[in-house]
Amino acid sequence: ISAYVFESKFDIILGRKWLKDTAPLPDWFDDTWEIKANTKSINTMKTISHKDATNPNDSLNIDYLASATQVARWFKKEQIEECFVVNFIDEATGNSATITPISPISSANLQLDKEWKEEFAKLYPYAFKGDVTELPPHRHTRDIIVTDPQNAPPIYHQPYRMSPLELTELKKQLADLENKGLIVPTASPYGFPILFVRKAGAKNSDGTPKLRMCCDFRSINKITIAQRIPIPRIDECLDQLHNSTCFSQIDLIGAFNQVRLSESDSMKATISHRFGQHRFLVAPFGLKNSGPYFQDVINKVLKPFVDKFVIIYVDDLLIYSKNETEHKDHVKQVLQKLDEAKFVINIKKSHFNMKELTFLGYHISKDGISPSQQKTDAIRVWPVPKNVQQVRQFLGLTQYYRRFIPNFAHIASPLTDLTAGTGYKTRSIVWSSQCQTAFELLKDKLSSAPLLLTPDMNKPFRIECDSSDFAAGAVLLQQDQDGQWRPLAFESKRYSKEERVYPAQEREMLAILIALRKWRCFIDGKTYTVFTDHLPLKYYRDQKHPVPRLVRWMSEIELYNPDIQYKAGKDNIIPDLLSRRDGPDCIPANTSVQPKYLYNTVTTNNSKSLSKTVKSIKDDPIQDWPLLFFRNPEQWPPSLHQDLLKQQPKFLVKNQHIYKLSKTPKTDEVIELKFIPFHQRADLIDDFHTAYGHLSQLSVYHQLKSRIWWPGMQHDITEWLKFCPQCQLSSRSEKTIHHSPMKPLDVPPAFSRWHLDFIGELPTTKNGNKWILVAVDYATNWPIIRALKNATGDEIVRFIYEEIVLKFGNPVEIFSDRGKNFMSKVLKQYMNKIRSKHTFTSAYHPRSNSKCERLNQVVKNMLKKYVNGDVHSWDEYIDTTTFACRIRKHTTTGHSPFFLVYGTQPRIPGDFHRPYMNEITEFDANLITEDALTRIRHLREARFVAEENMRIQGIKDKERWDNLIK
Repeated sequence: ISAYVFESKFDIILGRKWLKDTAPLPDWFDDTWEIKANTKSINTMKTISHKDATNPNDSLNIDYLASATQVARWFKKEQIEECFVVNFIDEATGNSATITPISPISSANLQLDKEWKEEFAKLYPYAFKGDVTELPPHRHTRDIIVTDPQNAPPIYHQPYRMSPLELTELKKQLADLENKGLIVPTASPYGFPILFVRKAGAKNSDGTPKLRMCCDFRSINKITIAQRIPIPRIDECLDQLHNSTCFSQIDLIGAFNQVRLSESDSMKATISHRFGQHRFLVAPFGLKNSGPYFQDVINKVLKPFVDKFVIIYVDDLLIYSKNETEHKDHVKQVLQKLDEAKFVINIKKSHFNMKELTFLGYHISKDGISPSQQKTDAIRVWPVPKNVQQVRQFLGLTQYYRRFIPNFAHIASPLTDLTAGTGYKTRSIVWSSQCQTAFELLKDKLSSAPLLLTPDMNKPFRIECDSSDFAAGAVLLQQDQDGQWRPLAFESKRYSKEERVYPAQEREMLAILIALRKWRCFIDGKTYTVFTDHLPLKYYRDQKHPVPRLVRWMSEIELYNPDIQYKAGKDNIIPDLLSRRDGPDCIPANTSVQPKYLYNTVTTNNSKSLSKTVKSIKDDPIQDWPLLFFRNPEQWPPSLHQDLLKQQPKFLVKNQHIYKLSKTPKTDEVIELKFIPFHQRADLIDDFHTAYGHLSQLSVYHQLKSRIWWPGMQHDITEWLKFCPQCQLSSRSEKTIHHSPMKPLDVPPAFSRWHLDFIGELPTTKNGNKWILVAVDYATNWPIIRALKNATGDEIVRFIYEEIVLKFGNPVEIFSDRGKNFMSKVLKQYMNKIRSKHTFTSAYHPRSNSKCERLNQVVKNMLKKYVNGDVHSWDEYIDTTTFACRIRKHTTTGHSPFFLVYGTQPRIPGDFHRPYMNEITEFDANLITEDALTRIRHLREARFVAEENMRIQGIKDKERWDNLIK
C-alpha cells in the first residue's frame, strides 16, 4: 500500500466508510483533496513531498501499515499476550517526545556500562579520546608489502573518473586524513585509484548519500607475498569461555589506521586522484596484509592476557571473567596496555560488564553459546536460491553454525549436490522437493538451535557416533552442573561416492575417526568414552586379519586411545533405541527421571521463610510484585502504593496464598489462578514437563494456564523448555516427504472406529514385555496403550475385549495394517462373533493408518525421554505415558482426548480447585449442529441433576441415620 502525507487535522485516512461519509473531490494531477467541512467552507488537503516531510512535527511518519488480520496473525505467531500503545510526552513542551529505539541490552547493564565508561575515561584518557587524531607510534613495525618477484617494477594506475558529489567527498576525506597525519602528499612511482561506495541507507544532513572511500589495491595485492600470521579460530576462541559470567567487548576505531607502515611500504601504499598523490603512513583498508599485520601487533601488545581472560580476533576484543570483581580488574589491565600503546577504542561499539552479548556472530552468556538473533533472522527470511552462487551463499552461512545442527551434512545433502561440478556461478539449478525440504529444515534448525555448553577441561567427555549410508554424525557431550549430559558441539560429514560403498563396519569406524579428528583438541590426554551402535567395533583391537584400510584407521585411532563402548544390554544409553534398535544417538547412563508430582509449593508465615523469598526475587522484583505487595503492603513506597491498590481487585489472598482472579473465555465465570513466585517457576515447569512425557511448550502452557498464573508465563515456559537436554537430543532431524496426495477418512461417531498398531520389537523388560499395542479412537483421539510379551492374535483379541468392548462398548470398525497377527484366524473369528468390521490398510502403504502412526511417534518419543538410558524399564512408564497422551491438547480437534471423552479437564497432582469447564463454553453455535448442541446441553444438565440428586440423597441418608441413634 502506498501512503501519502497530507497537511490536515486527520491522522490517517483509510477505507470506504470515510470516503462515503466525506465524499471528497480528488484532483489527481495536483495531488489534492477537497473536503466539505459544512455547506459553506471547503478544506483543501495537499500532499507533502518527501523532501518537505522531514520534520516529525509537520508530517506523519509511518514505518509500516498492517491490517487487523496481519496483526492478529503476528500476535499468534510471536505468542504475544498483551500489546500496549505508549505515547511519551515531553514534560517541558507537552508534545510527544522522540524516543530512541530500545537497545537489546537490559537497562541495568546499560547503566553499569555507562558508569564503567565514565570511570575508565578518567583513568585512560588516550584510549577514550573517541577518534584517531594523530599519527600512531611505531609498534613492532616491519615491511608487509613484500612482492614476488622482489624487483617487480612499480605499479601505477590512472585515477577513476568521479562525479561532482564524489569529488566533493574526496576533498573532505583527504583533508580529514591529512589533518590527522595519516597521509601526506607525495610524488611516487606507485599509484592506485580511489572509488566510492554508498553506505546502505545512510545519508548526510543535506540529504546526500554517505560515501565510503575505498582504495583499489588489487594489482599490488596480486604480487604481494601473504604473511601467514595466524588468525584465531572462532570455535577455539569460544571454547575459552567456560564458567565465565561477566563479559566486555572492546572495538578499536579504524583499527588498521592505528598501526604504522614502514617507509618503503608507505611509498607503495600511494593513492592517485584528481588532486594529486598521497601516501599512507598507516596501514590502509584493502591492503592484503593489513589484517594479519594488525593481528600480530595487537597480539604482542596484549600477549600476557591472551587466552587467560582476553580473546583477540583482529580488531574485536572480548574480555571474560568469573565474577564482577575479577572482571573489573581484567578490564583495567587491558585498557592500561591499550592506553600505554596509544590505541583508541570505539566508545559506542564497546560494552563493559555485560551478562550477555553478541561476539563474532554468536550470542554469549553464562549459560553457553548460541547463534546470534540477527543472523538467524537473516537466515529465516532467506529467499529460495535461483542459481549455484546463491546456493553456495546459503550453505556458507549455515555451515558457519553447523556445530549447532545435528546431522548437518545429511540434511544439507540435496543442496550440496546442486553445487557439484564446474562452470559459471549463475548457472540455473533444478530445485526439487528434496531441496525445498532441506532448505526449510536448515532454517528451522537454526531458528531453534540448542544452547551449547562451553567445555570444562576438568570433566570427562562423551562422544556419540553413528553412520548412515550417506553421512557420518557425532555429538560431543559433557555433564552440566545438574549432572545432565548436554551437547558441546555437533559434527557431521557427507561421505564421498567412494566412501558410500564401504561396508557398514568401515563406515562406522570412519565415523569414529571423523569425530576424534574433529575434537582432538578436547580429548587429547583426557578421559573420554566413545559410544557406537556397531558391536564389532568394541573389539576392533582383537581383529586378526583386518583389511589395509582398517589397519590405517586403527593405527590412527590408537593415537587417541579411546574407550569404545557398545550400546546394548542394561548399560545401553541410547535415547533413540526405542525408535530404531540400532539408532544413531546415545546419551550417557544417568539416574532415571521418575515422574514427579507437581506444585510442591510450601508457604509459611515465619520471617525466615519470607526473607528467603524476598531475597530470591531481588533479581526480578517487578515479576513478583504481587507476592511482595499483598503480603507486605506497608513496605512499598507511598508513590507506588496508590497505583498498586488499583490492581488489588484483580487478586485474592487466601490461606497465605495469592490468587489472580480471571474470567473464563466468553463467560463471566470468575476463576482463581494461584500466583507462583519467581524462585519456584523453573522447577515447576521442569517437573511438569518431565513428569508428563516432555510435553511441548504449547502443551505445557495449555495445561498450566487454567491452574496457575504469573506475569509473562507463556514466554517463560517457552524460554525454559527451549533448552531441555533430552528434547534437544531427541529432536527429529528430518521431515517426511510424501509422494501422493492424501485421501482423508470419514469421521465416525465417538468410539465407533478404533485404529490399532504394534510398536516393537523392543528390549525385553524385567517383566518380559517386548511389544507395545496401541489403540486410538478416531473421533476423540483417546489412546489406549498396553505392554505385551507377545504380539499374537490372541493378545489382540484379549486387548480389544478388555480395553475397548468392556469400557466403551462394541466397536463398529477396527482399522489396522496387514501384519500377520492382525490377519490371524483367531482375530477374524472374534470380529465375526462381535459383528464388527475389520478394515486393513492398503498393501505396502501402512501410512494410511496415520492416526496410529502419529501416536506411535509420540509414545516412542515420550518413553525414550523417560527411560533416559535404562531401556529395560520402559514398561514402567506405560501408564504415565498413556495419561500424558490423554491430557495433551490436539491441534486437529482443539481439545484433549480427556476432555472430549469426559467433558471436563482432569485433576492433576497439585490442583487447588476443581477444573473449570472453560472449553465447553468455547463452542460456537454457528459451527456445530443443533443435535451436537443438544447433546452438550443434555450432558451438562444430566451432570447437574446427578450432583443435585446425590446432595439430596445425602441429606436423606443423614436424617435416616440420625433417627436410629439411641
